[in-house]
Amino acid sequence: MRFVGDSIQSFSDGDLVLLEPNVPHLWRSGQRYHEEKSDLMTKVTVGYFAENFLGEAFFARPEMVYLDQLLKTSIRGLHWFGETHQFMAHTMQALVREQPTFRRVLLFLDLLDLLSHSTEYKPLTSPEYSNTMKPSETKRMQVVHNFVMENFQETVSPQRGRRPRWHESIRLQPLFQAARQ
Repeated sequence: MRFVGDSIQSFSDGDLVLLEPNVPHLWRSGQRYHEEKSDLMTKVTVGYFAENFLGEAFFARPEMVYLDQLLKTSIRGLHWFGETHQFMAHTMQALVREQPTFRRVLLFLDLLDLLSHSTEYKPLTSPEYSNTMKPSETKRMQVVHNFVMENFQETVSPQRGRRPRWHESIRLQPLFQAARQ
């Protein structure tokens, strides 16, 4: 499952996503990947870069308008599909194999430029989504994600004539009390 902001979706081989750094996110392979005797593995390629890695005003230049818009739109998380997705998978692998030289920077900018002109993408989070999570809440949210992944197929049944509150059933009440303060 891929958790990005308020979006929960399945992911598959070659998933191509661009996220603004402060968007809460988690990719979690299915339960069979975590079984004791499983030899299944998930392999990911992740690229991190600071928006100002080429200088403070680089993306503000007129010729960078599409790249700047791409980075601003990535606050919602973007997922590419179709031909763009297939082409970018090969481009990402070439980028990873490239030595850390000027050529690698050019290849990276070319990749961003191609993504910025593609129409084969969709935002992951809803238009109303706003990240209100503080960095200190990340570990606590990991507990919630783990519970959801382990129990989302379970049937919740009423106990003693009343419907249980989900936070009672997983004993996370202090998490939610602390989050309200």
